[in-house]
Parts: sequence; structure tokens; C-alpha cells
Amino acid sequence: MEESRRTRRLTFLVLSLLILLMSPYLFSFGMFFDGLTYAAVSRNLAIGFGTLWKPAYSLTIGREFYGHPPLGFWLQSVAYRLFGDHLWVDKAFTYAVASLNLLLFYLLYRSIRRYGDPGFWAPLLLLVSFHSYRWVIRNGLLENTMTSFVLLALILYTLSLRRPYYGIPAGLSVLAAFLVKGPVGTFPLVSPLLLPSPSPKKRLAPFLLSVVAFSLSFALLMLLPEVRHFFSEYLHHQIFRSVTGGENPAPSRLYILYAIATEMAFPSLFLIPLSFLLHLKREVWVEWDGRTLGLLLLALSGSLPIMLSLKQARFYLHPSLFIYALFLTSLFRPALRRLESWRPVDRLALPTGIIFLLAALPVALRFAGTGKGGYEPFYRDFVENPLHLNLKHHEYLSVCPRGLYGNWSMFAGMERAFMLSMTRRDGSPFLLVSRGECRSIPDGYLPIHEGKQFVLYRRVR
Repeated sequence: MEESRRTRRLTFLVLSLLILLMSPYLFSFGMFFDGLTYAAVSRNLAIGFGTLWKPAYSLTIGREFYGHPPLGFWLQSVAYRLFGDHLWVDKAFTYAVASLNLLLFYLLYRSIRRYGDPGFWAPLLLLVSFHSYRWVIRNGLLENTMTSFVLLALILYTLSLRRPYYGIPAGLSVLAAFLVKGPVGTFPLVSPLLLPSPSPKKRLAPFLLSVVAFSLSFALLMLLPEVRHFFSEYLHHQIFRSVTGGENPAPSRLYILYAIATEMAFPSLFLIPLSFLLHLKREVWVEWDGRTLGLLLLALSGSLPIMLSLKQARFYLHPSLFIYALFLTSLFRPALRRLESWRPVDRLALPTGIIFLLAALPVALRFAGTGKGGYEPFYRDFVENPLHLNLKHHEYLSVCPRGLYGNWSMFAGMERAFMLSMTRRDGSPFLLVSRGECRSIPDGYLPIHEGKQFVLYRRVR
């Protein structure tokens, strides 16, 4: 009972730390333009601009959006249908999904935890220490939604190692992860071969059942003409260009190794010295066994295949970071267990957690309603200095100077917030002007909103 109270207090401390670290972004509207893009596609789906297998981004770019499979957009569109087209829904959705992921992570750890392992606070602390984990959450990226299905699949796989038929829903969950973010969501298929198992000889049956469930279900989907058309375009527009480096190429295919190393560096800063102290006391300081190796291989299976593509980003690691946290917990189990049993840590956990929450509150309120974490000029000029257009349908937005068309953060912001689709052509119903960079304003336009850097005009009929 005492140990249970201790682990609960430590878990509360880590959750408080997470809230403190996220506090500048909790109530802000700012998001990376990828997250704004996905929110715009989801909102468009909710209002009937685009369909499930032909999602739409804007009138100009992505009139048929084949950047990613549509399940994640459909799920987010439900939030807009329920709560309306408000910017706060963007963040509320991503935080709700992140909360679900923490619950699933807890269930996964409980399903593989063995006697003598530290409480849930340990893998949770390691997860929170990963910068990319927090960055994905606050920017509303699809990796967050995909992770829900990845974690659900892993939980089902742990059950399938005792009852193989759980491999069927596990395979379907992997298919759902694939339908959110594509091939990167399929790595859990190898889980039965790598997860800790009470009976290693029973790994093959759940593996085969899940592969059959995944393959057969996807084949049935492909019988639908609209699904075949979507994946044909998806392969051409996204997969082939990513593999060949035709879009946002990384400096090297090995970049993801650098990303893994730097993500692991921070938790190692306190785990390695703590373990070394145990070594000096002639105690076991790391545990390297089949369980630890299996978790490492599973984590690597979720990240190393990214090297097949030249389009790489640190946040692509998000789903595998949960497994890296489990790997580090297993590897440094003696040190984490010793830290858990240290009485000063136990005594300070509750008051320190309360202090973290009290410190987070004014920070969160300070940045509430701002563009913190996003493209500052857009949020400053059009959100913090509110523009209310309330358009019933999408309109074209001309820009001056023409080079403003390549500002994808502004593009995503105007599309998501106001249903204004940037175009290179002149004469649109709306005109966005960057101060000091446009020589003259065409006749027939009147200013309707003035910001520090940008002015929005409307054409007068």
C-alpha cells in the first residue's frame, strides 16, 4: 500500500512537470503550419468541402489533398462537427488525443510490467523528457493521432501472446494507424516477435493472425474505386516524392539516427550518473537481457525504416518514443527503482507537484489566446487583433507582393482561420498586402483589417 501511494505521488509529480513544460502553449492558438494544415483539412471535411477519400485543403493547393490517408482528418472533423469551427478546438483535440495516449501508455506498461519494476512514473518521466513528444502534442500533428492506434495495437499484442486471437483486432488497429499516417504506422506488426512473452513459442500465431487481418482488411478496402484512386495518388504525390527526396529532403538518410541520439541524450544525463553510483557501490547498475533487447528492437523498428525516405523530421519519432521510454526503463531499472525508494524524493513529490501546477497557471493564462508557438505575424495581426469574416464558403485571396504566396505558414493560417485560399492571380474578392512591400493597391479594394505587418482588403463591387 505504501509503495502504491509513493508511485501515485511520483506520477502526479511527473504529470505536473508535463503541464508546467506545456503551460505556455496550453491556451494559446499558435501551431506549426503542418498542424494548421491538418486542422484546415479536417474542418473542411466537417463543413462538406471535400469528402473522406477526396479531402480538400484549399481552392488552390490541395483541392484534392493526397498528402496523408484520411482517417486522422475524419476523426478531427468530428470535433468540429460537435463544437463548431473555433480555433480552440484545434488544441483541444490534440490535447484530448494526447491524454488518451497517456492512458493507453499506462495500460501498456501495466500489461508488460514485472515484479520489481518501478511504477508508471518512470517511463512517463522518460517520455516527458523527450522534446519531440511535447512538440508533437502542442502542434496537432498526425503522429499524435496515429500513436493512439499504435499503443492500442501494442496492448492487444501483449494479450495475444496469451490468447492468439487478439492478434486479429491488433492487426486492425495497425491498419487504422496506417490510415492515419501511412506506412510508418505499420511497425507494430512485428510486436509479437519482440514484446516480452510468458511463452516465447507462442509468438508466431498472433503475428500471422495480425498480418492476415491487416492484409485482408486493406484488400477489401481497395475493392472500392475511390480508395484505389486515393492510394494511387498518395503513392505518386507523397510516397515516391518522399523516398526520392523530391519534397523537403533531409541532409542525409542517416539524419533520423542523429534525431534518435539527441532525443535519448537528455534522459541519459541523469540516468547514467545515477546508475554509475550504483556501480561504485558494487550493485547492479543496468539490466541488459532479452526483454530489454526486444524493447530496443521494437523501438528501432518504428524509427529506422524512416531512413528509406529522404523526407525526415525529428517528430516522426513520436510513436516510437513511447517504446524508447519503456526500453530505458528496462535498461536502467535498478537506478529508477532506487530513486523510487529514496525517502526525500517521496516526501517532496506531492508539494513539488503542487508548486509546478501553481507555477503553470499564470504562465498558461499569460499566453492564453495568443499565437505562442506559431507563426507570430499571422497570429499577431489576425488573431490577437481579431478579424471576424464569418464566410459561408471559401474565397480566393490575392497577395501583394507575389512572393507572399510562398509563405506557407500564412497560407495555412488564412485557410484555417478564415477560409481564404491564397492565389497568385489578381482580382480576387480579398487581397492581402504586406506593408512596405507592395507599391500600389489595385483600384476597387478597401481595407477591412489592418495589422502591424499585414493589411487585408476587400474588393468593392
